[in-house]
Amino acid sequence: MAERCEAVRNDYSKVKSKQKISNLLNDKRSTSENNVASNNHQELLAPKEHVLLTEQDVLEYNTQLESGISNIQPVTTKTGKLRQRMKWTNEINRTVMYCYYKATNGEKELLGYRSKMYNLFVNIHPQMKNVTEERIADQRRMIVVNNKIPQTILDELKDKVINTKNYKKYILQDKTLTDDKCRVCNQQQETIEHIIAGCSILASTDYIRRHDYVAKIVHQHLALHHNLIESKVPHYKYSPKILLENSNTKLYWNQSVITDRTINYNKPDIIFMNKEHKRTYLVEIADPLTNHLQRKHTEKIQKYIELAAEIKDMWEQREVKIIPVILSTTAVIPHTLHRAIQQLQMPEMIFKEMQKAVILDVNNNIYLELISLVEYLYLNHMQLIGSEEILILRLSTITII
Repeated sequence: MAERCEAVRNDYSKVKSKQKISNLLNDKRSTSENNVASNNHQELLAPKEHVLLTEQDVLEYNTQLESGISNIQPVTTKTGKLRQRMKWTNEINRTVMYCYYKATNGEKELLGYRSKMYNLFVNIHPQMKNVTEERIADQRRMIVVNNKIPQTILDELKDKVINTKNYKKYILQDKTLTDDKCRVCNQQQETIEHIIAGCSILASTDYIRRHDYVAKIVHQHLALHHNLIESKVPHYKYSPKILLENSNTKLYWNQSVITDRTINYNKPDIIFMNKEHKRTYLVEIADPLTNHLQRKHTEKIQKYIELAAEIKDMWEQREVKIIPVILSTTAVIPHTLHRAIQQLQMPEMIFKEMQKAVILDVNNNIYLELISLVEYLYLNHMQLIGSEEILILRLSTITII
């Protein structure tokens, strides 16, 4: 009986040992069947971190890569360190989607886009040239399916797909273009950002017109609210008077303030004075690029601090406030605009009218300057997306033939 029990214990130990070995074999990363069938218990029981990649693994992977058998990256870097898994950052994911929209012409040409998308991506991120076309396409699908990028950002990336000289020369590699200089100023690269907010020639005409459209919207609403005018007209037909005044308020349009001492910046876009409460508001309009919103807001405040102090003393005001009214050239609205609207006691949804004025003028400017090259962006519908911090105007695109 004792011998039989001992035999059962031995058989049980063998079974447990086999199970341990089987589990360890399943965990071991090896491309060789001989390694899987190895009976070397000492090796199998080694700590897991020591059996992830062996020298043989490295040799086989690199040999396959050099011989063209495999399209994977080598498992070691040039310095001999084990290669880490690549991280797809938010910036890289945005580049993937931008290249996708470029390659498909805003999702209009979906046949054979992978090669174009790959070339665009590698041109922007040359350090990732070892990533395959299939991997980039898979990443694009993953971004969309898992909502890695908010829809508002995707719409903004899609709207940037405009065929400028810079894009044709460096992305499409058009050999017929000798340079990518702006055809208007012939100084800077012709990018979409340069066209809508950076061209020195357009600054004195188109940019001022766009700026004044927003200023006219603000001026007209203030005039209506304080009974300085009787009826409303479209902003592009509105002609503000230099001074509107009644018993309670004064409203100046683009008027210099004469001060006791020299002040460099003494001409705000709009000056609104409440006589009853002795409060004056210096309203400054700006429509910069989206990534300059915060900087422009700070600049406007600092620019008119001296004038505000001087007006408070000269006009004996209780309070003088500087109110920047700022939205971007692509109609992105910072939270500071809502605060400005509240301070001026204007209708809460007036920002929609500002958005429409800016977008239509920007699109018209692009169309007139690049009619032979670009798609004309037209305001097809307006949809507010996003949080309280930022509201983005969604655009659709059509092609002018």
